[in-house]
Amino acid sequence: MKQLRILVVDDAENIRFILGEVLRKHRVKTASSGMDGLKIFFTDNFDLVITDHQMPGMLGVELIRKIKLSNSRVKAVLMSSLPSSMMEQVARAAGADGFLDKTIMCTKVHEIINNLFPILLS
Repeated sequence: MKQLRILVVDDAENIRFILGEVLRKHRVKTASSGMDGLKIFFTDNFDLVITDHQMPGMLGVELIRKIKLSNSRVKAVLMSSLPSSMMEQVARAAGADGFLDKTIMCTKVHEIINNLFPILLS
């Protein structure tokens, strides 16, 4: 199984901690804001960025757009606790490869990663 390089960006410390624990088999770095996430993104070669949408300073969709402009190969997943159908459309329009409803994210995060990287993780 390949160890993925994952960047988790969320202003909520508990979400960063939970995702770090859920993804502990991979190499995970975290950031508490979009600006910090962007800085960290440019210091490493990430496979996946998982970002919250609602953060002070920079929304998650803006972070995804900037990341995709820099490296279109990196996968990006937007998280939100706002209504799923609306936010999923917003995420896709920004270039996101997946969407996580924060209320059910821990059970879905592995499913999304397996769908994005099926050959690497088999």
